[in-house]
Amino acid sequence: MRRASTILLAAPTLTVYFVSMNALKNAVALAGGQTALARLIGVKQAHVWNWLQTGRVPAERCIQIEKATHGAVLCEDLRPDIEWAVVRGAQCQGQKN
Repeated sequence: MRRASTILLAAPTLTVYFVSMNALKNAVALAGGQTALARLIGVKQAHVWNWLQTGRVPAERCIQIEKATHGAVLCEDLRPDIEWAVVRGAQCQGQKN
């Protein structure tokens, strides 16, 4: 029984990894490659490569990738572990002031 519960706890982490990897691969393809995406968001190609290897895109880069892909790849797809509605709400309030 303990093994089954351990497997169930590990499953969400794998899901997040595969979802974000597909989203990041889509962003790379839409941009025209790792170097092109890196240029669009102001980082080195090695950063994009690293994200593809680790399966983790920094939250601040998710917003830039969403903008660079004109919304074709959403922050929610890149990092489903973050509550983007809260982040976006805070950004909108900050812009009004």
